[in-house]
Amino acid sequence: MADLHDRYPAGTPVVTADGHTVGTVRAAYSHFLQVTEANGNDRNVPARAIDRIEEGTLHLKVNLDALTEVEDAAAFVRTHPDEDA
Repeated sequence: MADLHDRYPAGTPVVTADGHTVGTVRAAYSHFLQVTEANGNDRNVPARAIDRIEEGTLHLKVNLDALTEVEDAAAFVRTHPDEDA
């Protein structure tokens, strides 16, 4: 099976189960995607929340409230190792 970063490259639009646009894929890791919202905030999307990719858009099985916001500096550093918090 292809890694998440091979299947869902940076810039791929992400939509929730109820049709709301979350943002675009920022980065892909072994078990989750990091998605950047239009306001610049990041949300983590676990691999198990991915439903399908259709016409270049990633569709989720969950609504926005089920996704975790990346809020603290430690989480930012873990998921952005090459950037300053």
